[in-house]
Amino acid sequence: MRRTLLAPCLLTTLACSREAPAPAEHAAAEPAVDPAPGLAREAVGRFKRELKGALTAALTEGGPIHALTVCQREAPRLATAASRPGLAIGRATLRPRNPDNLATGWKLDAYHALEQATDRATATYTAELPSGALAYAEPLVIDAVCLTCHGSVGSDVAAALRERYPDDRATGYALGDLRGIAWAEVSRAP
Repeated sequence: MRRTLLAPCLLTTLACSREAPAPAEHAAAEPAVDPAPGLAREAVGRFKRELKGALTAALTEGGPIHALTVCQREAPRLATAASRPGLAIGRATLRPRNPDNLATGWKLDAYHALEQATDRATATYTAELPSGALAYAEPLVIDAVCLTCHGSVGSDVAAALRERYPDDRATGYALGDLRGIAWAEVSRAP
């Protein structure tokens, strides 16, 4: 009987006195999270909010003609302010007011993809560019405040548009139409 008790005690002692196995020296590293999509989404969202806020305030303060002046000045300024090395922000469309905003290249692809989206309120577009940069876009959808300058415009607005933008193609929209895209291009570190 003594031998019977001795064997389990000896096994228990040996098992408890063993050292835990050493951790692997080269544990698999967790994959790095790409910050580019979050950076693009946040920058585009802020740009859209700031631009809409500036235009809404301009309409309230001085009406549509004042809003046109503010848009002409503030839209490029806000895009430049939101951009920084490695991050470019802007707008693009098929029917530009400012010809510099004509959708081409990946922005044209993004426009067409977002045009087909069933839920434009939450739709986004992402693609990796040949350079390795991330292309990101969100739709710019016509809402009630946009119709003042982008819908069926009055004669005073039409005259101001002809003066500022002789080749304007950005009127005649209806509520819910896709006006264009707000886009970001984010360089990725090598």
